[in-house]
Formats: sequence, structure tokens, C-alpha cells
Amino acid sequence: MSNAPPSFTGRRRTRGTHWSVKVKDRAAHAIITIGGLGTIVAVSTVCIFLVAVVIPLFRNPHATQVSSAPLHAPTATGAESVPVHVAADEYNLMAWSVFPDGVVRKFRLDNGEVLDEVPLVEDAALTAWSFPQRDDLAVLGYADGAVRLANIQFQLRFIEADDAPAALQALQPGEVASWEKGLAQMTRERQIRHVTLQVELQDRIETGSTAPVVLLDHTGSRHEVSFAAMTGDGRIVVQRARARRNMLTGAVDYRVTRGEVSYDARREPPAHLNLTGLGDNLYLIWRDGILLRFDTRDYNTIALRETVDLSSAPGVEISSIGNMIGKTTLLVGDTRGQVTGWFRVRPVDVRDEPTLTVTMRRVALDEEGINRGKPEAVRVADLLTSDSLVLVPAQHLPGPTPAAPVTSLAASQRKRMFVAGYENGHIRVFNATVQRLLLDLTLQENSPIHVAAFSPRDDGLIGVGADAVGLWQVAAPHSEATFAAYFRPIWYEGYAEPRHVWQSTGGTDDFESKFGLMPLIFGTVKATFYSMLFAVPLALMAAVFTSEFLHPRWKTKIKPTIEMMASLPSVVLGFLAGLVIAQFVETRVPSVLVSLVTIPMTMVAAAALWQLLPRAVQVRGQNLRFALMVLMIPIGAWLAAQVGPVFEHTFFAVEVLDPVIAQQLIAEVAEADIETRDGVVILRDFRTWLSAHRQDPENPVFASSPVGGWMILFLPLSLLACGFLSIRFGNPWLLARTRHLGRFGFALVDLLKFLVAAVAMLALAWLLSRLFGFFWDPRGGFIDQYVQRNAMVVGFIMGFAVVPIIYTIADDAMSAVPEHLRSASLGAGATRWQTAVRIVVPTAMSGLFSAVMIGFGRAVGETMIVLMAAGNTPIMEWNIFSGFRTLSANIAVEMMEAVEGSTNFRTLFLAAVILFVMTFTINTIAETVRMRYRKRAYQL
Repeated sequence: MSNAPPSFTGRRRTRGTHWSVKVKDRAAHAIITIGGLGTIVAVSTVCIFLVAVVIPLFRNPHATQVSSAPLHAPTATGAESVPVHVAADEYNLMAWSVFPDGVVRKFRLDNGEVLDEVPLVEDAALTAWSFPQRDDLAVLGYADGAVRLANIQFQLRFIEADDAPAALQALQPGEVASWEKGLAQMTRERQIRHVTLQVELQDRIETGSTAPVVLLDHTGSRHEVSFAAMTGDGRIVVQRARARRNMLTGAVDYRVTRGEVSYDARREPPAHLNLTGLGDNLYLIWRDGILLRFDTRDYNTIALRETVDLSSAPGVEISSIGNMIGKTTLLVGDTRGQVTGWFRVRPVDVRDEPTLTVTMRRVALDEEGINRGKPEAVRVADLLTSDSLVLVPAQHLPGPTPAAPVTSLAASQRKRMFVAGYENGHIRVFNATVQRLLLDLTLQENSPIHVAAFSPRDDGLIGVGADAVGLWQVAAPHSEATFAAYFRPIWYEGYAEPRHVWQSTGGTDDFESKFGLMPLIFGTVKATFYSMLFAVPLALMAAVFTSEFLHPRWKTKIKPTIEMMASLPSVVLGFLAGLVIAQFVETRVPSVLVSLVTIPMTMVAAAALWQLLPRAVQVRGQNLRFALMVLMIPIGAWLAAQVGPVFEHTFFAVEVLDPVIAQQLIAEVAEADIETRDGVVILRDFRTWLSAHRQDPENPVFASSPVGGWMILFLPLSLLACGFLSIRFGNPWLLARTRHLGRFGFALVDLLKFLVAAVAMLALAWLLSRLFGFFWDPRGGFIDQYVQRNAMVVGFIMGFAVVPIIYTIADDAMSAVPEHLRSASLGAGATRWQTAVRIVVPTAMSGLFSAVMIGFGRAVGETMIVLMAAGNTPIMEWNIFSGFRTLSANIAVEMMEAVEGSTNFRTLFLAAVILFVMTFTINTIAETVRMRYRKRAYQL
């Protein structure tokens, strides 16, 4: 007798559960539990790993002082002197400095010991100098007006310990000793790392003056160098020297071209002179902040382009200038301790240029040459110069507290970092891109910093004070990584405004990395939106049809076929989208757009015509209804191909206002796409119409109407609106007035209703387009310039990949609705459509919502389709005809090229974390909503 409790009927079980069933049940329970816990652990482990890789991005930089040694460098008169330039080798062992007496001194960084001295002067004293940011070429100016090029570079060699002198063999790994006017260090591999310095002076280059060179700056390399020099008599020359090597003797000489700069805006000579990285602009800067910008691209016509006041307030003087790597950004330090980064922009490229303002002083010189202008917010568009470039203050870096003048500025050789030295002994390290203070160090309190510089690897920092040199070991591998840089607009070098930009690598070493993640997040949302916009209605309506209306015999064939579509590899779909569909659509865009209306209308028209057939024919052809419905799809596509060109010619005409372009079009464009009306050439081309708004408003080339763009939006919306109004209000009204008609008469009325609705749809779309066309041009918004690989193609093909998943789950959810609910609804007099919409769909809503969310997750994480068919351009615009780049595609593209541990590498993992958080959040919300729908379904 079983001891089981009685059931709800009051009877007890008479038979017990077999032991094998219990074992299987417990085993299944254990396996399911372990599998569930394993899934949670696996997902959590992935999340923890991603976060662990990302965390170093946001660690604060730090520096450790390695040494602080005295630096005594007596001049020829016995007075103490401070260097004008300092540089270290990549291992932070040895440095060299140049002193005003024209001597290069090599010294150890750990104790300041002078290793060797090399003179840079011969017949005339050294009076001016310009040292490189990254290359080994320096330009030196002398008291006789001549200029000489100098190659100053470290030489590195490795020697096996057994081949080295005994004194070096006794060194321990990491230990350093002086040897042969250089330094030797024992490595862990028992090799001697020997570092020396080579100094080589080139031939003289005359400046055309015998007065001393007092200011000097250069750019370029040893093969071609451009330099600007100001001599004591006030002359300023710009010269370009190209190296020529004699193939027989190996001797190198320089071919020099020269131009001269004249200025009369000030009475005294400038205090600073600066040549930009390409040698195309020359800045003359006075201590009170006045800057003259000259265009030096053509030495025969050097012209003044712009006059700017660099000072932020009256009485504030310029105390130091420098350049970021590449010499495009000018760093300006003032007597209040502030550093400002200035670079040239082209404001005509800004769409909303009236809103872009910068705070600066206008130049208003009085008779004494003093600027009486006050700081104010100035529109960049109002500063436009003759060469369409404007020098703007884009980066503002604060000074120490209390304020102290900036005494030196030096940029990193690898990144967008720079170091500023101050009169009070402080050394501050900044990242210019994100305007971030990284380090605040002190060499000697209240002792001015004369020179500061980074080591070549950015892992060392040298500061030279009045009588001491300090070396810090610096750890700032991800100085550009901030939440602002990832998620807020940043004003990048050369850009006319702050923007969200992703561009992690470039073609030159002075490239400014841009790690804005917003374009990638936007691209992910855009791809998901357009694919779901296509897939969700199609999949859900297909599921409703196969579940509630399709004959079971057809369903057993259709459903497996659609499910098999999910097995198509993403790479195959991406290949078809990028190389086949995109090219096919490119020449037939109007027809493709029209097909979104003609295909559904063709199917509705076929349904209306079906009702006109005799009842006997309908009964005999019942099994052919689905085949006939499928046949309407190619008929609708054929109709779109016929209507598309008419739609294009009617709504996308462009008047050509430029007679030269008009004649070119007449000769090149097909006769069917162009016509001449009253002497005006009209081009009927959709892609030209899309781009016609991108023109100079003062000198327009094309004239076009925006109505066609609104038609693209309002045609499908009007179709939905007319369909809803017809079902909601038209059908009850007609039913009440056509009850006396027979079946054939009612079918005629239904066909007439369809024709009226179609005309109403076109009229409504046209009226709304005309109305909106008076106020807005849609070009530049949801439609814009056409790109072959765009969101429309991706939305279609990715929707094609998502449809099988949504359809299968949705169909299963509706098929699981109890049959007695359908029977009760039909028995109460409801139609099959009413039963499906009001009974089946609400009951299965939790399953339908799950289907949509699973499809959503599939679209969010899709990689290969968007990689091959979306153009892979990280831009932020809703234009359905443009491309984009998603988070997943970006990871796939750049992960193989990213250096392990670099900022780009860890940022890609941050993108993965964001993708993980997005899907986790959406799935959590979806599960909450699903449980609510499920609870409501149980109540039924």
C-alpha cells in the first residue's frame, strides 16, 4: 500500500514510483542544475574577464622620482649657466643638453656626471637654436647670420659580456658604468648595452644677412628641412633646404630656396617665431599675445592671413610657446600659468557654424601698438580668413596654485601629452586631447624649471632647474582614456567643432587617436532599428498567418523551410548583401522604395479580386490561395519596377542652374533622364537629388523640391493609416449599408473600397509631403547622400537573418494557445481574424515578446553582415542610405591589429563590455515584461 498523500479526488495512489525513474529524475535534476549554474558561472567569468582588461584604462597616472642630481655647467667666464634643451635616450640612462655657450654636454641621469662635451661653434658664437621633436636634426643660428644643420642622435649597440672589458663583465644586471664617452649597462641576458651620442655639423646655409640670428624654428627631416629665421636687423626669412648627395663622392649639399616676410603691425620685433609642421604657415608672436599668421606655401607670395590675440586678458603676457607632436597645435603658456592649445580649422565645414563660438580677444591696436580688445565670445564663422582657415583656442589647461608663469613647454614624441615647467618649480603633465591634468611634480620649490622633456618611450620625464636635474619614472600608458573621451564630443586637432569620432589609427606617428565610442553605439542601434523595422512585422504577421489561417498541409512544408533559413551562415548573407544586393539596389533605389507599397497593395488587390470569383470556383481553388498569394510578390515587384522610374521622374527632378554643368550633363547623361524646358536643364536622377542640397547657398548649382523625400516617408505611413481607418471605421460603415447586397455585390463594394483607399493613400501622402516640404527639407536627416553599402541593404539582409528566429518562436507560442479558446471565440460569432487578434495574440504575448527580444539580441550581436554590407564607416546619422559601424564589427575589424595592452586594445574590450551591458539590460527588461504578459495569460 502506498503512503502517498491523497489526490484532489480523495483517492490514494495504489502503485509506487519505480526506483529507476527516481534515479533518472534526480540525475536530470542534477544535470539541469549544474548546467544552469555552469551557464551563470561562464557568463559571469566572461564579464569579469572583460572588466579586468578594461580597468587599467581608468587608473590614474603616477610618477616616481628616480634621481635628483646637481647640474653645474660653468661658462667660459666662469658663471653658472642653464641648458636651453635637454633630451634622453630611450633607456633613461644618459641625456644630452645644449647650453648657451654652444656646447653639447652628455651626462648621466642618475648622478649628473658629465661624460663628454662637444662644441657646436666654430668661427661665430651660437645665438639661436631650434631642436627637433622627434627627428635627430637640429638647426643652429650664429652671430654672423649663418645657419647650420646638426645631426644629434644616440648610438646604441650590444656587446657580448665575454667580449667586454673585465670592469664591465663585473657589472650586475641593471648596473651602469661610464665607458668610452658613453654609458654601459648589463642586461639580464648578460649583454652590454652601450649608449653613446653622435654630433655631426653640416655645411653653412646663408640667410642673406650678416646680423646675428636671434629667432629660429624649423620643421622637416635631414632630407628636406624648412626653417624660419629672424636676424638682429629685423629681417625674417623662410628657407627650404633640400639635401643632394653626390653619387661619386658621397658628399651632401643643400639646394636652398628663400622667401622673406615683411610685417608692419608692430614697432618692435616679435618675441617668438614658430613654423608649422608642413612648413605652410609661419607665426610671429609678441609677448603681449599678438600673433601674425603668414601663408608660406609659396615663398614668392608670402601673405599675412590672420591677426590673433593669444592673451586671454589684458596685462597677461606670453611667457613660453611650444608645439604638440606634428607641429599643428601651437601651445601657448602665459604669465598666469595657463596653457592654451591653438590650431587651425575650416569653419565652412561646420553645418551649424552660427552656434560654434570661442572665447578670445579681438585685435584692436592703438597708436602705440597695444591691444585694447576685451575677451568675448566670438563666432568662428565671423573669423573666416582669405584662406578659409581660422586659428582658434580649442584646448585650455590650468596652471598650478598659486599661479606662476610657464617657463618651458615640451611635447611627447608618441602621444598627445606635453609637459609644462613653471617658475615656482612645478612640472605638470597634461593630455591635450582630453584636456586632462595627469601629473603635478616638483623639482625644487620656488626654483624655476628651465627645461623639461619626455624620454622617447614616454616612461621617463626630465626636469632641469637652476642647479639640478631630476628624472622621474612615469607610468601613463592610457592618458587619453577618460569617460569624456569615450562618450562626449571632443575637439580634435583640425576639426571645426567638438565631435564624436572613432579613428584609432592613422598613417603617421603624429596622428591623434580618437576613441569616441558613441558612433559605434549609434551604429549598433541604427543597425538593430532598421533590421527590426523590416523583420518584426514580417515575421509576426507570417507567424499569425501560418498559425491561424494557413492550411496544415501547407504549414508542414512552409515552417521547416523558414526554419532552415536560420542555418544560413552570416558570412554568406553578408557576401550577398555587399557584392550582389547592394550593387543591384544602387541603380534601382526608387523601384525598391516603391515596392514597399506595391507588393502589399498587390496582395490586397488580389484578395479583393478573389472575392469576385463564383463560390464554386473559390471552394475548388481553396488549396491554391497560398500559391496565388505568393505569386503576387513577383507581380508586385514587377509593378514596382514599372512605377519606380515614373516615381523618380515625378518627384526627384533637379534643375541645373550652372550652364557649364548643364552642358556636361546633356553630353553625358542618358536622354531619358534629362530634358530642357524653357531653356532650363532638368535632370531626373534620384541620387543627384539626394546630394543637391549639399551646395554653397550663395552660389547654388542645383534647385530641387523636398517633396519627394517626404513621399518616401509618408507613402508607407499613409498606407498603414488608410488601412487602419478602413478596418476601424470604413468596414463597419459599409457593412451597415450593404447588408441587402449579395455576395458578388458586396465583393464589388469591397473592391471599390480598396481603390478609394489607394487613391486616398496617395493623396494623403502627397498632401503631407507638400505641407512638410514648406518647412523642412528631409535631406540631411533620415535621407541623405547615397552610399552603395548602406543601412537599407543591411536592414533587409539582416532582417532576412532575424526573421526565421522570430517567426519560429512566435508560431510556436501561438500554436500553444489552447484550442478551446479559439473554439469559444468562433462559437461566439467572432471571425478568424478577430479571434487571432483579440484572443490568440494576447494569450501568446509572452512568447511573442520573447521572440522579438531573441531576434533583437541576434541583431545587436551580428558581426559579419554589418562588416561586409554596412560600409564600416563610424558616422552618426540616421540616413537610411548611409553606412555605419557597430560595436561587434569594430571589434572584429581592429582586434587583430591592436597591440596587446595598448589603449586601442583595452578600448575594444570596453566596447565588448558595453555590448554585454546593452544585451544584459535589454534581456532583463524583456524578461520582466515577458513574465507580466505570462501572468496575464494565466489569468485567461
